[in-house]
Amino acid sequence: MGNETQIGKEGPAPRGNRFWRRRGVRIASIALAALLFLLVAPLAAILYPTLKSYPRSDFPVATSQLERNRQDLAHLRRLIEVDRSFSPTAQAAFAAALEVIEQRAGDLDRAGLAIAAAKAVALADNGHTSVVGLVGGHSFNAVPIRLGWFADGLFVIATTGEQSHLLGGEILEVNGRATEAFVDALRPYFGGPANLGKEFVPNVAISPELLHAAGLAESPQESAYFIRRADGRAAQIALVATSVRRNP
Repeated sequence: MGNETQIGKEGPAPRGNRFWRRRGVRIASIALAALLFLLVAPLAAILYPTLKSYPRSDFPVATSQLERNRQDLAHLRRLIEVDRSFSPTAQAAFAAALEVIEQRAGDLDRAGLAIAAAKAVALADNGHTSVVGLVGGHSFNAVPIRLGWFADGLFVIATTGEQSHLLGGEILEVNGRATEAFVDALRPYFGGPANLGKEFVPNVAISPELLHAAGLAESPQESAYFIRRADGRAAQIALVATSVRRNP
């Protein structure tokens, strides 16, 4: 009897505990998997059109600027397949804008096409969908200074050695436009909140090529900046742009 009592108390009980523990782990695993599915599946459905790769375009080598521009526009038309920030109304406006651009595609150089495309893409009204926001000094020419926003204005934050006396200077005008007016003039080329579009301005302000295409510079090779230097003196400074290496 003593042995039976011992088996009754110590034998079956641990086996029962192990069973319920395993069952509990299994139920918890199933519940967690279901929860993950409920969370991940809708998220994947939402993000997939945005995160999927841009559709590939297989064009023959262009033999003229007109043909090159038309190929670029055909490629750009597919943006709405991967960018969900375009509403149905914005999609229609975007398509119409590209039609207008194509009608003068033979007259547009690289900068002209980029600026026209930027204005069309800005119709998405999404600050993260941009064409020229980061290209100044990379795909297009740039003067030998770099600019950045601070709480009290737009300032020179980097220069070449020859222009080091401009470092820390405040930009008061760009090509005859006061800084705020200059920012407003670039507004159509960036969608989304005005403050986000403003953040892109320094990248475009350094490229006479882009500014000329937007009608904000007289020359695609030079821009004039009215700068109040760190010592308090202000002067109009004309800066010539240097070209950038481009892909063929």
